[in-house]
Amino acid sequence: MANVETTPFGEKKAGGLPTSMDGAKLAKHTAFNFAGQILPLLAGIALIPYIVRGLGPDRFGMLGIIWVVFGYFSLMDLGLGRATTKFVAQSLAKGEAGRISEMVWSSIILQLVFGLAGGAIIAILTPVLVARVLKTPASLVGEARIAFYVLAAALPAVLAASGLRAVLEGCQRFDITNLLRIPSSLLAFVIPAVAVAADLRLPGIVLWMGISRVGFAFAHGFYCVRVLPCLKIRPTIHSGVIFPLLSFGGWITASNLVNPVLVSMDRFMIGSLLTVALVGYYTAPFEAVTKLWMIPASLMATVYPACSALGTERMRELQTLYSRSIKYIFCTLAPVSLILVLFARPIIGAWLGPGFVEKSAVPLQLLAVGVFINCFAHVPYCFLQALGRPDTAAKLFVCEVVPYGLLAWWMIERHGLAGAAAAWSIRVAIEVVLLLWLARRVLSLSALHVVDRRMWTALGALALMGTATYTTDFFLSTAIVVDVSVCAAWIVGFAFAVWKWVLDGADRASILGIVAPMRSLLGKSFGSAR
Repeated sequence: MANVETTPFGEKKAGGLPTSMDGAKLAKHTAFNFAGQILPLLAGIALIPYIVRGLGPDRFGMLGIIWVVFGYFSLMDLGLGRATTKFVAQSLAKGEAGRISEMVWSSIILQLVFGLAGGAIIAILTPVLVARVLKTPASLVGEARIAFYVLAAALPAVLAASGLRAVLEGCQRFDITNLLRIPSSLLAFVIPAVAVAADLRLPGIVLWMGISRVGFAFAHGFYCVRVLPCLKIRPTIHSGVIFPLLSFGGWITASNLVNPVLVSMDRFMIGSLLTVALVGYYTAPFEAVTKLWMIPASLMATVYPACSALGTERMRELQTLYSRSIKYIFCTLAPVSLILVLFARPIIGAWLGPGFVEKSAVPLQLLAVGVFINCFAHVPYCFLQALGRPDTAAKLFVCEVVPYGLLAWWMIERHGLAGAAAAWSIRVAIEVVLLLWLARRVLSLSALHVVDRRMWTALGALALMGTATYTTDFFLSTAIVVDVSVCAAWIVGFAFAVWKWVLDGADRASILGIVAPMRSLLGKSFGSAR
């Protein structure tokens, strides 16, 4: 076996990728991933009102569709990105340099082929899509058609960048991936904002967005070669690695296709069984509370390549990583979810206005419970994929569709928006139990290991925080400022209790390790990159 060298911006390092993930690295990489998600979100919140005013509702609506298409381009890689991350991490751990180059270039070439094919299909369908499917206003048909042609041309670059980012994630170089992801995502909002000032139309906006994606594809390629010198060979496709890539990626694609159906089915049913107007009263709390998914997503994106590198031979370390992931998710999200449940009515009233309170407060409470429970599904889902069993989760998702559809239909018919939220929460609760059971049965990983004296202390602290917060607010609440102050004070108290009695020394070191990488996200790493 060849020994693989990875070079963090030219600094030689012998040996393969470390197959263990200590707490400091876990915290550091999670911080990078979270920053890569939250910063573009904040930019969108700041710039979208300006873009809407500048483009007008019709043109902005078309831009929104283009954003969605750009976002869903990643599904067209047929799961190759996720497969590449797994196999790169495994090969680095084993020191298989030849296999890495074969796997990476075969994956990238396949994704370029898929991108060209997908782009051609989008271009062919554009006239029908713009004129009939989207019912574009006559004044925008010409603009929209050209914009979609440019969009189709950008697809190969989008998939190539996604595949190359997967390579860097397999190397656990989340500093690089997020240093590239953040500006790339920011430009999705900055370019339209600048275009408004420059009086550009949709084709110009999409053209500059496409050019930026091409530039970032080359940037990802540059860093891949710097981190993995074994890629400095002529790119070729190797038939021996195509089947493992497509086989693994096929199950990932199945999950990626079915999961959005499960997530959004309730809103379509509300529109068909109740009224379209009520969809807005449900969508607003749903979209808000599901932003909590960013936390487990950031954590598990970090865990995935480390877990792939460990493999099933190091079960003790896997079990530790599995248990810590569950504990971190609970300690981070439990107080926030509890606040959403206790104060749903004032939160909805302050955010959306009194008119939304009666219709949206109960759904927010039920969805907050459901999303909190669903966050734990990220852990077994990640481990099943990383350890070579993506088929288990995909089959589970497929089996959920019909029973959930029937349950949602029955609950919405009888209980309206609250029934939709309850049905969704019931589904994800059952899903979490089944995923944990699958991880136990298939991988011998048990969630019960996390239930110890420390976790009982965390549960007690959470119950005390909830009781104290609600009681204090009941006697003192006079304004939203008081509500916020009370919640903040008791969350700090919960955090202190968790720090003092729930976390062990390794956990505290992990959290302290977040400070340095967050400070250096745009400093040290960027300086090294230069």
